[in-house]
Amino acid sequence: MNSLFRVNFRRGQCLFSGDAKAYFGTCDGPAGAEDSAYGLWEWDGKRLTAGVDPYGLYPLFYSASDGLITISNCLVELLKAGVSTKLDYEGLSIFLRLGFFVGEDTPFREIKVLPPGGKLLWESGKTTVTGGYPEWPRSQSLSQEQAAEGYFELFRIAISRMPSDRRRVILPLSGGVDSRHILLELMTQGRAPYGLVTSDQYPSRNGEDYRIAPLLAKVAGLPITLLSRSDVWFDSEVRKNPAVHFLADEHAWCLRLSDYLKGQAEMVFDGLSGDALGGSRFLTWRRLTHMREERYEDFINDISFFGEPAMKMLIPEKIYRKMSHEVAVSRLIRELKRHAKAPCPVDSFFFWNRTRRETALIPACLYEEAVAVKMPYLDKDLVEFQMSLSGESLLAMKGSHRKLAIMERYPDFAHVPFENKKAPPRDVHRHFAGFSKRLAKYCLGSKSWLVSDCKLKPRLMRSLVDYNYAGGTGWFAPMALYLKQLEEVVA
Repeated sequence: MNSLFRVNFRRGQCLFSGDAKAYFGTCDGPAGAEDSAYGLWEWDGKRLTAGVDPYGLYPLFYSASDGLITISNCLVELLKAGVSTKLDYEGLSIFLRLGFFVGEDTPFREIKVLPPGGKLLWESGKTTVTGGYPEWPRSQSLSQEQAAEGYFELFRIAISRMPSDRRRVILPLSGGVDSRHILLELMTQGRAPYGLVTSDQYPSRNGEDYRIAPLLAKVAGLPITLLSRSDVWFDSEVRKNPAVHFLADEHAWCLRLSDYLKGQAEMVFDGLSGDALGGSRFLTWRRLTHMREERYEDFINDISFFGEPAMKMLIPEKIYRKMSHEVAVSRLIRELKRHAKAPCPVDSFFFWNRTRRETALIPACLYEEAVAVKMPYLDKDLVEFQMSLSGESLLAMKGSHRKLAIMERYPDFAHVPFENKKAPPRDVHRHFAGFSKRLAKYCLGSKSWLVSDCKLKPRLMRSLVDYNYAGGTGWFAPMALYLKQLEEVVA
């Protein structure tokens, strides 16, 4: 449920409105909830205090200026309350190229989220915000066997710390490493979940989750529900953007899963961060070298997937100048420097930005408060251990210490394969074609200022009559929809 509080300091008096006390999150309360996402605030008549979980997974939005502060768990509610709708073009320059915001940025200049472990204090018109990235642990280089042993033992402890007072525990299960490890350790400790669920994804997943998850469920002897994705990707995307507060380019597939869980589960175990630390898929020798040698522009060019030709096609020239490549590089360098001294600066950057600002929106926002969510990979000791591993040692292991631990410790499941990440995607052309045609109908009757109509609309018109062309529009169509919806919010 959306909530908002506003207080203004005028002539020595506090004028306030809204909910004086609020709590949001995927757990029962902040005490001992380091592995959960939550946000809260409280007004005592003179001072406003607010805070978020230690990793800043819950996006608690605030806007403060000239003695006035407005805080909410919903970005759009702040705009409805009168907060400035001026866009943060610098923040958007990063989002359009990477698919997520960095630091505490949002699409709007006057709205920020609280930092990791953030604490906000407003008193007599003055706002103070503390928190941020913790100090990096001391770097250590371990062998594959040592890393596997440490990882396995700490994960076992993390699972043992999870509460066991709820009957209907459901585990979303994929074909990868993270959810499998949760399942097998829960079973080893005599805490098998009530059931399993696997949701298909779009537009271009390869179907490996659908293939592998039932094999695991059969060996485990647990029931599994297979959720098919909606064929109307466009409708899911329209619903997803405001649901995640316009902070992510992904997660439309998860709406079907979140609807199911809210009706079936009392508690969910989520694998957030399992693949973000300890040798993520983003870690390469080239990127690590760029960070070690402080060649930040080379690093940026290596990770950006939405190139400049696409940006210049999609966005009017006047707007593009406000979020040009140079603007994006300048903002991103400031963020990258905050991670330069981490034992593995590449994983650190992606954990504190992509994982925290994008991936975490699934448990933090889409599951909402109807389901308690526990995230064992965020156990404090496990996170510190994985953050302490040097990038060089992680690359030498190629992330294999995690699979090694699973296969050795759970021999009864060792024969079940992991997903084949090189398997070809399915139905890409059909989904892109359908999306483009729906976008054409959505856009053709309106004028846009964030999207270049003179370049976009001819492409959409062609997609209405040329199926083959429509199937190749997936590289720009979802981002065009995002910008169109953002325009509507501003309006």
